[in-house]
Amino acid sequence: MLLIEALRLIRANTRGVVTRLLPAYALWFAVIVLVEAWYDAGGSARGDWAWVLELSVFAGIMVFGGALLAVIWHRIAMVPDASVTLARGYGRYLVAFTVIILLYAALLTVTNVLFMQLILSGTGFSVTGILLGDIVFPALITLLLSWAYLRVGLILPAAALSETGFSIRDSWSATRRWRGAILGFTLVTTLATAALTGIGGGHGALPVVVEGVGLGLLALIGLSALTWMYREATAP
Repeated sequence: MLLIEALRLIRANTRGVVTRLLPAYALWFAVIVLVEAWYDAGGSARGDWAWVLELSVFAGIMVFGGALLAVIWHRIAMVPDASVTLARGYGRYLVAFTVIILLYAALLTVTNVLFMQLILSGTGFSVTGILLGDIVFPALITLLLSWAYLRVGLILPAAALSETGFSIRDSWSATRRWRGAILGFTLVTTLATAALTGIGGGHGALPVVVEGVGLGLLALIGLSALTWMYREATAP
């Protein structure tokens, strides 16, 4: 259900996606490709500090550019008249996004330690242990963290609209009724992400483009799911 509603919301805002979101995404993706090409060509081979600086710049482009795209989408879907200033919504979104990233990192660290201890204590470095550690464990962690992200993620569209008073606790409570749908949605998108990542590992420019377009679409679907749930949760 959640996937269908997310796709319906995108279809209902096709014009805004084409005229506003797609050009911004194309520019962001082009910058990322150019930076990666320069990096792969050896432009960063100037010492450790230069490498750290350039990696930080790349991460900044990914995070801040991605956040801006998310804010643009939420405004397209819920504030077509642009009554909320972009700068204010973007600032609040970055704060909320930072909170989620910190929670994400903490949960990842805890689950990583617990799962790896369980795997190594039970199987050691056997074939089973390697299978669990390299395939099963990462898949389970991705599902868990993605599910948790969608449960608390309603603070993001709220922040994009510069709405105050909508907390992580409110998001968790509001999404309780969709927890099963969120799990199914997460499973589908995780499998699709893994498939696209495998495609992107091929040779040539085409696999990279396919991966970029596919992952961009999946990201939009995820944002649309958040938008739809937030709209439903705050409907009068």
